Amino acid sequence: MSEGADRHGARVRWTAFVVAVFGWGVGFYGPAVYLPVLHQTRGWSLSILSAAITAHYLVSAVLIITLPDAYRCFGMVRVTVIGTLCGAAGAIAWGSAQQP
Repeated sequence: MSEGADRHGARVRWTAFVVAVFGWGVGFYGPAVYLPVLHQTRGWSLSILSAAITAHYLVSAVLIITLPDAYRCFGMVRVTVIGTLCGAAGAIAWGSAQQP
């Protein structure tokens, strides 16, 4: 294997690691952090917050199912960048929501 290919492979692995850490942090573990904070600071009911988190996971499941088609149509890099931007927007929306 050439040195350039090895360097490219290392960048791909590192990028996949970073995407996974932030994706799991925001998408999977984030709602468990948001729920008690929004409940305590804004006084929203746990049932409303739980319903929102359930919807979050259901929408995520549907999006994951469509990923292979999106990768084929738009390319892996473009879909990953758009997904990253959507994840960041979602985290901001969770944290700045003023009402349920």
